[in-house]
Formats: sequence, C-alpha cells, structure tokens
Amino acid sequence: MRDWLSDPQLKMVSYQTKGIWIDLLCYLWESPERGKIEGTPEQFMQMIGCSEEQWNQFFKDATVTKFANVTNCNGIVTVCNRRMFREEKERKNTRLRVQKYRDKEKGNGKSNAPVTPPSSSSSSKKKKYIKKTRKFKQEEFDTFYKTYPKRQGKDKALENWKKKLKDNKLPPLEEILNAIKNQAEEKESKRQSGQFVSEWPMPQVWIKDGRWKDEVEKIERYT
Repeated sequence: MRDWLSDPQLKMVSYQTKGIWIDLLCYLWESPERGKIEGTPEQFMQMIGCSEEQWNQFFKDATVTKFANVTNCNGIVTVCNRRMFREEKERKNTRLRVQKYRDKEKGNGKSNAPVTPPSSSSSSKKKKYIKKTRKFKQEEFDTFYKTYPKRQGKDKALENWKKKLKDNKLPPLEEILNAIKNQAEEKESKRQSGQFVSEWPMPQVWIKDGRWKDEVEKIERYT
C-alpha cells in the first residue's frame, strides 16, 4: 500500500485507470508468468470488464506516465509490473541455484559412498512400502479445514484431499499446517510493508495444486 500511495506516476492518472490497474495487479500475481500477461485488447477488456474507451484511456495513461510497462505489438498487448516480474525472476534464480547446489551435494555423496546391489529382500520390501497408503482420518482433514483461512467448497476440498491421499501425494498433517502458517506470516509481512498481497485460493485448489510446496520468502526481506 505504501508503494501504491507514493507512486508519483500513478497519482497523475484517473481513478478509472487506477481501478483497472488494481484489477490487473491481481491477475498479474496469479498469471503463469508472474508479473506479466499477454493478450489482445479484447481479451483484456473481457477479463477486466471494462469498455473499449476505458481500456484505451488506461493504455494511454500507462504509456505516458509509465507506472507500468504496457506495449502493443501486432495486436498483442503485453502488461508487466516491473517489481513483481523482477522479484519473480530473482525467486526462480534462487530456486535454481539451490537446486544445483543440492544436486551437486547429492552427486558427491553418491560418488563417495560404496555401491552395493540391492538384495531381493530389500527390493520386495520397497515395493510393498510403495503400495501401502495412509488411511483417511476425518479429524486430520477437519483440522486442516479449520486452520485454512478460506473456508469454502468443503466437499470439493475433501474430495481432493482423499485423492491426494490415495495417490500417496499428501504430506503429513504437520507439514501442511506449517505451510499454511508460514504462508500466512508471509502475506501479513507483505501487507504491513505495503506490498500487493494475493487472496488465498480456494481450499480445494490449494490441495489439488500441492500449494504446501510453495516457497516462502524470508520475512526479514520486508521488514
């Protein structure tokens, strides 16, 4: 919010343009390439629900004041929030560096460890373990649902919960609750520092997409 109020370029545009921009910020946060969206003017107008006149005014204001990167190339409009796009790029680069480091450490561990062929008994035990699935416990799902900030679509959330459990893709309840707690703290930290904060997805979507695996930025970055 502090960045929003202190942006001199944004202060020069109309309330109409500001309204379109705040809607676009929400879509930019949820877009596949965070911070950047491409499409035709018609698609943007349909997404936002504005008229052609309102869209043209927004495009003109953004082009003149440059509070956002907005371009039109051969009928394809690109809208980009510079800060959001830059931070997403930094986040991906950090994730890549961490993964490379882990792969390197893992490779060193393999090269130093003696290689022994697995016995038939250990192989059979492993197969037996893979087939084994955790039993559904209603109290575990109820605890998740009571903890999750958005309580909507409970039946669908329960259906996705059971499917993940059946596919052996649902982590322990403690890991799920810790993920919700960490993500909530990150959102609150961003909110207090005036940054854009996206809404929580529906619980069934959070479960289906395995959002407990989302990386959470260090809170110190926003203090």
